[in-house]
Amino acid sequence: MDGRQQKRYQAALLEYQESMEYSADFAFARYNLGNLYANLRQPQKAVASYLGAIRIDNQFYPAKVNLAMLYNQMGRKDETEALLREVVAAHPELYEVHYSLGLLLAENQNYDEAVGHLQIAARGLPGRGRAHYNLGLLLQHLKRTMEAEAALLAALEIEPDNLDYLYAIADHYLKRGELIKARDFARQIIQKYPRQTIGHDILNFVNKTLEQQNQP
Repeated sequence: MDGRQQKRYQAALLEYQESMEYSADFAFARYNLGNLYANLRQPQKAVASYLGAIRIDNQFYPAKVNLAMLYNQMGRKDETEALLREVVAAHPELYEVHYSLGLLLAENQNYDEAVGHLQIAARGLPGRGRAHYNLGLLLQHLKRTMEAEAALLAALEIEPDNLDYLYAIADHYLKRGELIKARDFARQIIQKYPRQTIGHDILNFVNKTLEQQNQP
């Protein structure tokens, strides 16, 4: 922005901030201030504003969710987990929050509970490929092979051209020794992403392995 635009921006920002401060007896105003300070990269002010919103209305879950996300960015994992648990306990229909909690629990190696929340998220967000994908990867890590395959294929059905999903299912079949299926998906990767080496690498590996297996 040039100097004139910058002045207008700062004036509008100050006007908005003052209007929210004027309404600061209400949770929504402190929540809006929290969002403002978070976007301005002033995390301590954002935390204080979100906490203020929660003190006014402990049932105002948007402030809890955004505070949890901010805590997560700040590395305050325990506080993040506590808030997300509180929100899903009160609002089990918030599938995005189940998803966030599942990812956090997986990061903390609480795998079994992470699966439960990711399964809830995948059922509640049937069109969210990434939820199925992350569930599939976690199930694969836990050696729950058939469930992992179903989840990865569900992700691919939603986004059939997604390179991450194509690679994940090809790698899944490679690890299971299902070389023909792995080859089919390697060919899909090559067709859709001919400049990516990963498809060619998988296909070459599969073809070489099959040749060795067919040798007398």
